[in-house]
Amino acid sequence: MNTQWSYDPDQNSFPLPHEVFELGLEQGSLLVYIYLVHQKNLTHNPAELSCVLVSKAVGLCEKTVRRHLRTLASSDFIRMECVGKSFSYTLCPIRNNVKKRHDVNLFSTHEGGLSA
Repeated sequence: MNTQWSYDPDQNSFPLPHEVFELGLEQGSLLVYIYLVHQKNLTHNPAELSCVLVSKAVGLCEKTVRRHLRTLASSDFIRMECVGKSFSYTLCPIRNNVKKRHDVNLFSTHEGGLSA
């Protein structure tokens, strides 16, 4: 999997690994994550955003955005640091989450086979 994501101004788009849809994130967390990837590709440096800005961009209330950010941080999708009413974040390599999910699925399949 290519971990180098880059914004293509000619196509007004950015790549997103298809695995992100297979990692069990709920809709709101996935939406916030996609927005953070989009913002990161526009700025090309450690981004600093406010929950109010993210809230307006994704159409969720600020409290819900904060919950999704905590979920993303605790699940190792992002590293986040709060700075007053803003926060800075770094995207974590998604391959770690893909590997964890694959290992859990493999273990579950293997365990199911032993008990049958």
